[in-house]
Amino acid sequence: MVNDFLIISSKIKQSNGLEVTTTFGLDFLRLRAFIERKWFEGRAKTYKGVFRLYPLNEICNYLKLLNFKIEKVYGDFDGRKFSFESPRMIIVVKK
Repeated sequence: MVNDFLIISSKIKQSNGLEVTTTFGLDFLRLRAFIERKWFEGRAKTYKGVFRLYPLNEICNYLKLLNFKIEKVYGDFDGRKFSFESPRMIIVVKK
């Protein structure tokens, strides 16, 4: 069975004593990432964010619809080839 959801959670105590709990999740089926941070600073505080993830082929299709020509795709600033494990997606386009 392939997992379609990933959750990572961590608790970090900063140098000023503030303890921050971060939960990060990926929903591979819905192409969403979420992050939730909780900390106590006089009162409990929470930050939540949900982000849409765009696969390379979808971005390329949008760019082509806007009459851009895709010159090159990189997986990081060092010029390595883009793959699923790449830390970044860098697309060089020309109008």
